[in-house]
Amino acid sequence: MLLQGGRKAALGVALTSRAVSRSPVGSALAPRASRTYARQQQSWDDDAGSGGSGDGDERRNGPRQERTSTWRAPRDLPPHWADRKDGKGAEPPKKRKKQPRVIQHPPPSEADLQRYAEMRVRRAERLERKDLTSQLTPVKTYMGGFTQPRHFEYLTVMDPTRKAKDSYDVRIGPDRVRPDAEAYTPHTVFLAVTRYPVRWGHGRATRRECFSSFCSESELEQRFKELNYGTWKEDETKLVKLRHGHPKEPVLTPAHWHCRDESKEYLDLAVLPGSPEERSLLNRPASHLIRALESEKKRLLKAQTEDATATSISGRTIDEIDELIAEHKSRLLPPVVDYVRPGPPYTEPPLAVPFLTVTLPTRPLAATVARLCNGHPRGLPFIASIPNEDRKDGPALFRRLLRMRTDRIRELVDQLVYRLEGNIGGMMSVRLSPEDKGRGLDGEGLDKKLEAPPRGWAEYSFLDEHSSCWDGLAREQYLSSWEGMPAQVKPGPPRTEKAAWSSPHPLLGVTSTAIPGVDFPTESMSSSDPETASAALST
Repeated sequence: MLLQGGRKAALGVALTSRAVSRSPVGSALAPRASRTYARQQQSWDDDAGSGGSGDGDERRNGPRQERTSTWRAPRDLPPHWADRKDGKGAEPPKKRKKQPRVIQHPPPSEADLQRYAEMRVRRAERLERKDLTSQLTPVKTYMGGFTQPRHFEYLTVMDPTRKAKDSYDVRIGPDRVRPDAEAYTPHTVFLAVTRYPVRWGHGRATRRECFSSFCSESELEQRFKELNYGTWKEDETKLVKLRHGHPKEPVLTPAHWHCRDESKEYLDLAVLPGSPEERSLLNRPASHLIRALESEKKRLLKAQTEDATATSISGRTIDEIDELIAEHKSRLLPPVVDYVRPGPPYTEPPLAVPFLTVTLPTRPLAATVARLCNGHPRGLPFIASIPNEDRKDGPALFRRLLRMRTDRIRELVDQLVYRLEGNIGGMMSVRLSPEDKGRGLDGEGLDKKLEAPPRGWAEYSFLDEHSSCWDGLAREQYLSSWEGMPAQVKPGPPRTEKAAWSSPHPLLGVTSTAIPGVDFPTESMSSSDPETASAALST
């Protein structure tokens, strides 16, 4: 029964599909063959009719033709074209190894040779200064893994892989390069202060400034004259390259008063007496009080609108506040009219004065102290160690910086003299004359203790007590801080504002060091017996 029912259903479906295809409506609903399928059938028929030989293409495009190359040989053949057997021309040339380019430099002139010799002389002195600086600098103990001992420059002569300029003959031998004899004369490290405050831009307190440097003791007075616009320079014409790619052009510098770079900015921005800047500084305290009283009066008036018996926090009434405001306004200085800033030179009175001077026997020793006294032992600048809140008060900030600089110089002089006296192995690589090799080289200076000069290893002098630059500073505290120094750190006569001694020197008998013949009498280390020095080195 089920089989017969299935056959009837299939027969009904077939009859129905035929009827639909024959009817006009059914023909519209029936799916049509796609054109793509028809084209494929046509291509298949062509291939089938031609037996797969492509006759259909020949009927459409004609008979096939054999393709030929479009390459043509050049008309004028080179003579070596026929040398190759395959007829493809000559073989490419073989690559040859590039020869190194030899540059022929012209021989140095006499001026160049003289300049090279001067550079070697300066280098001999600079290497000594680097060794002295290394011995007074604490070893870094942070960043484990990167810490290494100090490398002394005088030890490089023991390394055979170094350059010729560090060889034994150049550094130690009898024909060695010797430093300049002027380097082993007295040199002075000075700490200078400005007489008047310096007005900086917004965010930087107006205060007096202090700076340090060094020079020869005989040039100290001339140096402070130059620090105060005291040098006159005539007209000078120099060739200057003003535009890139163009030759140098002559530029005329008119005659002017010259100032050194250490103090030029301080003097240009100094607040001189009678200037509008000075009036602004003097009126600043009274102006702050007036603004505070006016704010208090404003708050009191607002409170009295609600309570007529109200008083201010300080207990003042409106009338009392008005009296105080009028009193402080009477203290204000009037505006400055027709002020003309005086021009240089600023030598009467000088604007930069020597606050502290320390005289040492040689220039490398002075350069070492001057180099290390500009910051803390680790190299941190003094101003960076002061919080921003403490930098707003200009006078207090100046006193703090001056105290830090003075203490740093005293600390360095103490350490230097302690080593020069033979403690902690003594000061290595130090020279007392240009003929010395340097203490420690070939055992030089190790057989005996260094003898201090008659003036001591260091001589310090403060500014004269009668100077007005001591205003606001505790002079007795500065003097007492240097009393506990070693015996070879001796006090000298006070200095005037122009860097001369205020009284004759007890040993030299003069008040000015700008006199020929004033010198430290020192003894050379090279005068010791070489055999004794070698024995000391071996032990």
